Amino acid sequence: GDGDVDVVAAASIDGAVVWHANLGGGTFAGTPTVISDAQPSVAALAAADLDGDGDVDLVSAASGVSVVPWFENDGSGSFTLHTVATGIGQPAAVLVGDFGGNNGHTDVVVAGLEGHVGVYVNSDVSPDGTPAPPP
Repeated sequence: GDGDVDVVAAASIDGAVVWHANLGGGTFAGTPTVISDAQPSVAALAAADLDGDGDVDLVSAASGVSVVPWFENDGSGSFTLHTVATGIGQPAAVLVGDFGGNNGHTDVVVAGLEGHVGVYVNSDVSPDGTPAPPP
């Protein structure tokens, strides 16, 4: 929420998703903030404002699980875990954008290693902003 571009990274071995805060002037915090370490084999990470509150949230795909989580950024450095989808066979790629042309709401597309592709349209119906699968 400070306007500086931060860095978010994911580790494919230990599954950690971390945030490196930009302190300004080209320097970053010495110790990254761990957003999550609950997913093995994080294969992809995408950043977008999923809940429409003006800050950047995260979506990840990890091939070791069948759950696609998103991490809601509260704007002050804390993230809350939510679930976009379950049952995607080994999620390996995730994209975010307004794919449905639904008035600027950010949607999520997930592809799995087992051939599954899911499109989750953010209809802004969910109180927490979680995109829902199409009807």
